[in-house]
Amino acid sequence: VIEKQDFDLRDILYKIAKMYIEGYITEEEKEELELLARNNAKAENSYEKTSKQVEKIFEELKVINKRLDKLEGKEETPEEYPEYKQPTGEHDSYKVGDKITFK
Repeated sequence: VIEKQDFDLRDILYKIAKMYIEGYITEEEKEELELLARNNAKAENSYEKTSKQVEKIFEELKVINKRLDKLEGKEETPEEYPEYKQPTGEHDSYKVGDKITFK
């Protein structure tokens, strides 16, 4: 499972810890498996539900912003903002107020 990279990181770490607690693996094996899992984890597998929720929020926000722009008599073109890119960690996460184009 770990080598195929098709897992939720939290779930696999829980299973590794459970195997260690139940005595199926040693502490060294546990540490090795945890490291291997962290190195092979794909963000889209661990955050799929969150990503879908964020996508829905962005779509709703886009509609709200268009309505507000019309009410205020201004039109903003989303092309002037960079395309959304899934953050891989804190180092490239978006900050409050960042503007992006999403789909």
